[in-house]
Amino acid sequence: MASSDDKQQQEQTKQEKARQEKERADFGRALRRFRGGVSVRALAKRECNQGKNNISRSSLSRYETGKILPKLSHAEHLDTLYDAGGKIQL
Repeated sequence: MASSDDKQQQEQTKQEKARQEKERADFGRALRRFRGGVSVRALAKRECNQGKNNISRSSLSRYETGKILPKLSHAEHLDTLYDAGGKIQL
């Protein structure tokens, strides 16, 4: 039988997961708004997304669908790629 401390810990874990899911979803919606009518494929092919800072089309898609959050080191590059004017923050 689970103790009340175990139940409380499980509830806190559940709440934290829900909060993280909401943050990923909110971030993804913001990226999609910045992208506008440009396809993810076209975004991935932009000149500013070439070289060592390249972010793959599949990663961009996972960011936008809220499956994952990008690394902090990608924030400035994403801001440039999405032409967000300094509004992309992690």
